Amino acid sequence: MAALLTGAATTLRNSGRPRRRLARIRVVGHNLWLADGAATDGGARIQHTAFMGRRDAGAASCRCDRECRRPIDDAIMGAVILTHRWGRELKRGVIHIFVAVGCLAAAALGQVHVVDGIGDAAVRRTDLGADGPVDTRLHRMPDVKSYTIGTWEPQKPEDDLFKGDWDSRGRFVRLDVVFDGLLNPPGLVGENFLPFQHGPHPVFGYIEIDMDADVDTGGEFDPNNELQPGDAPLRYTGAVARYGGHPTGPAFVDRIAPGAAAFDGVLATPPYVDRGGEEFHVALHGWQIDSFDMRKCRGQCDGIFEVGEIWVATGQLFHRAHAYEPFSFAKPDRTYEPRDVQLMFEHSIPNDETTVSLVYPLTNAGSAAMRGEQEQPNNNDARDQNSVLEGLDDLSFSARNAPPEWRNDDNFPIIEAWEFKDPSDYLDPRTWRVSIVVATSYYEEVEVGAYFVWTDHYPNVKSGDFNGDNEVNNADNDACCAFIAAVDGDGKEDCDGEVNERVELCRFGPNFSLYDMNYDGMVDDLDCSCSSCLDLADAAHFQRCFTGPGGGPLPQHCLAMDFDGDDDVDLSDHGRFVPRFCGP
Repeated sequence: MAALLTGAATTLRNSGRPRRRLARIRVVGHNLWLADGAATDGGARIQHTAFMGRRDAGAASCRCDRECRRPIDDAIMGAVILTHRWGRELKRGVIHIFVAVGCLAAAALGQVHVVDGIGDAAVRRTDLGADGPVDTRLHRMPDVKSYTIGTWEPQKPEDDLFKGDWDSRGRFVRLDVVFDGLLNPPGLVGENFLPFQHGPHPVFGYIEIDMDADVDTGGEFDPNNELQPGDAPLRYTGAVARYGGHPTGPAFVDRIAPGAAAFDGVLATPPYVDRGGEEFHVALHGWQIDSFDMRKCRGQCDGIFEVGEIWVATGQLFHRAHAYEPFSFAKPDRTYEPRDVQLMFEHSIPNDETTVSLVYPLTNAGSAAMRGEQEQPNNNDARDQNSVLEGLDDLSFSARNAPPEWRNDDNFPIIEAWEFKDPSDYLDPRTWRVSIVVATSYYEEVEVGAYFVWTDHYPNVKSGDFNGDNEVNNADNDACCAFIAAVDGDGKEDCDGEVNERVELCRFGPNFSLYDMNYDGMVDDLDCSCSSCLDLADAAHFQRCFTGPGGGPLPQHCLAMDFDGDDDVDLSDHGRFVPRFCGP
């Protein structure tokens, strides 16, 4: 592909026609990176592709939207046609500059790469009072660095799913999520509280995947919903507002829980936190792990995951969204939770990073190759050969054949649109939307149901951006002030019961507020400037709490001074303090 693009550029330069800025492509590992602009004409119709990554050292990673969904041969042919059209169009002087060739290049190699900022992990407790025992000096906060997703072909799928190549013709999806530092596979929480079973730095959480680019299909109902036990508060839509901001993009409009009241288990009431759009998710939980394959282990393999080691876990680690289950014919109990899913945990010493990798069959042909069997037709049963296609095919079959009592259910819209979808249209992982929310745990058990301490998420939110426009401005401040005005003194939502221009969140920890930027259980003049000012007493309090970077964990009385929510009080917080200081 790189040679083809180089040759195409050379052909264009020697064509004798007027030259325009060309794309400079360089190879980094298995990825092709776009380092400059790309020229195309309207007839090539790739202007709908777009960057969804971070520019770094003059290059940008590329992620395609739905218009870029194509197999490798089409991607290469597209580059050839594009070059040919450049020549014709340049003759007429009609040319447009788009950042698009990178999508073709990445698509040809079978994967896309998305970078998340490191150093942005911050503690978000969920226990009542949000003051449970957490020590970030002893237990690392999981911090997402990047993820890569695409089609994959193992060299010997029956022996090792993780040795192979990115290949747009591959029969498997591969997802690599990279974390900063050494992290351990998750231990047990719940009836047996052993979160540090495999080391002091466990990673818990969910990686959710919207495969059909439709936020109205798929999701998780609230645990109190009698029809379907789920865990919406533990998913991206239910947890991200704890970071004091609203994510940007159409997929999240009316989908993010601004507080615990959003978890009502009713699909039809906004915000639609139950309808996050996921079809499948990776569950990073110890109770979902059945075993570790010691034949594939690298390192001491003594039960504690350490630097430089590789472990492969097997269990119910990748399964379909639970909100579909009341309306599914999947066998045996409407769930689609294969038991033979493999996750690899690998720590790299040179990069000091931990990669959690999923390789899973896209079709039953891949599942058959993994099992050393003849391919089985889709039978809606995850207990034998199982795949993404079979799980999606069950959704389509179930929606088409839904009995009247299902169709009359208020929650049937969670699956309804699958009646008119072809599951085979959604087998290109490069087009899937990924959301991530990860956590550590308390170092002592605090209460039933409070096991996770959220630390990081993707897509990121900008603290103080309450309307999701990726800006922090007067509109956000006004929204915060409006919230305070609406509930100030309301004993059900403001637990100090006084009209005093601040809201004390009731049951803080299980409850939270989008407007509580510093996550101290109060929405007040530290979160938005309505009419009150910070005074000399606040300045003295700030000085007493000042720790410098990485100086946490903070005592409870200093949480209000941690404006950016990173579990310390430093110059970043001082920068937010000063504009709100107006004297005694």
